[in-house]
Amino acid sequence: MGGSKAFKGQLRPGTSQPRRGSSFNSGENVGLLAGLGPGSKSRPVTPSLSPLRVEGPGVAGASARHRRGASADARFSMHDELIDAHGDGHKSGTAHVLVNILISFVGAGILGLPYAFRRAGMVQGTVVMSLTGVAAYVNMLKLMAARRRAGSREVVTYSELAGHFVGAWARWTVDVLLVTSQMGFCVAYMLFLGKNLSKILKRPDWGFILAAAPAEMALAMVRSLSGLAPVSLVADAANLLGYVFVYAQDVGSWGTAAGIVGWNPASFTFILGASAYCFEGMAMVLPLEHSARDQAAFPAHLALGMVIVTLLNVTFAAAGYYAFGDQTQDIVTLNLEGQAGTLVKLCLCLGLLLTFPIMMVPCYEIFERRMAAAPLLRAASPAARDGAFRAVRVLLVAAIVLVSLFVPSFGLLMELIGSVACSTLMLVMPPLIEMRSVGKGLGWGDWGMDCLYVALGLFLSVSGVADAAAHLRGDLEGGGAGHAGRSLLRSLVEGG
Repeated sequence: MGGSKAFKGQLRPGTSQPRRGSSFNSGENVGLLAGLGPGSKSRPVTPSLSPLRVEGPGVAGASARHRRGASADARFSMHDELIDAHGDGHKSGTAHVLVNILISFVGAGILGLPYAFRRAGMVQGTVVMSLTGVAAYVNMLKLMAARRRAGSREVVTYSELAGHFVGAWARWTVDVLLVTSQMGFCVAYMLFLGKNLSKILKRPDWGFILAAAPAEMALAMVRSLSGLAPVSLVADAANLLGYVFVYAQDVGSWGTAAGIVGWNPASFTFILGASAYCFEGMAMVLPLEHSARDQAAFPAHLALGMVIVTLLNVTFAAAGYYAFGDQTQDIVTLNLEGQAGTLVKLCLCLGLLLTFPIMMVPCYEIFERRMAAAPLLRAASPAARDGAFRAVRVLLVAAIVLVSLFVPSFGLLMELIGSVACSTLMLVMPPLIEMRSVGKGLGWGDWGMDCLYVALGLFLSVSGVADAAAHLRGDLEGGGAGHAGRSLLRSLVEGG
């Protein structure tokens, strides 16, 4: 870690990124972190089979071991580009670190938190959300400590850390869960787009979801962060304005709601899954730490950042629930009326539409890295490999659009992704990594807490799926599940 700064900025534009490991592991808001400023020197992040080219004195005669070290440095360099909003190559100061922590953990999931509080109750929602923030912080500390214990410059990312200490299955698991969570977030964006535009324009929501598909497929063809930087800047601005306006609208509606409850034990699993969904930024903690100028103070800065994130989540959720009570919808913007509400919806629709392609970058990178290792593609021409990579991107976007047509609600999606993918990344894998990295030196108290975290994560995965299945069954019996897809199929049948 300490020697990586020497290689920062030495990759030539247009050269390939290293192949070892997932070079782009992130949580929901990696798209926001990719919002690089004007003049950013971001480079392509998609894999190819050409070797990494590094400039500098003595590189030509470097040993294979040193070249592997340079490869690891280059991967940290790419993470730094995601975190360094100015692309200036300097380490982040305290204020910059705090801003990046906030960006990493405050995303579109916050729009579903008022509904989560409606399901769980004001008190239970506040308690569970706060405890989840504490658990996320503790387990991020475990990841940082484990990476230092690894003592290898090749162990850079979350998946590499899991593979180094736990085994190849853990590395695959982290990659699969990262892809699942990232694609799940993008499904949520499509749901938001369809439902909100449907309410504004009084048209079927499936039409807006399908209309967004060509734009997302076109943006998927952009294979460098520098190419996506203008898109990310617009997305960041639109999302920020949207969140602020939603909060203001909620506060303006206080005093009119009915049905506020404090505690609903039946929804414990749901609020836990929703909380995990909103706090899953685990994979960004390693590059965040690396980007900090004062790494010794980073745990304290991270603690402060997590306190602020928790307060934002809790106050936003409480404000929306207090404004609309038992009428709070699964996406709180659907409760907003009038011209102001319409402007908020349009602002967030634009922001999330443009966040989609950046959110998918880690998925593309993981898929293409695996594909590049296949013998068939190794033997193919560069044009054929490039065509295969682009085809996979189109297919992934198509899969997200298809799934979004048949997901009945934003809340159900939050629970599923939070319970299965996010909880495993946040509660299960970090303790396993700590137990394997420390071994017999781990105290009984720490060992017991790690087992408790793992048990809680596994419990949430099973109970979350069961709870979501029960609600889905209820929706099916009521005829409301998969509204967009059913409406589309009905239109096709009637049209035929």
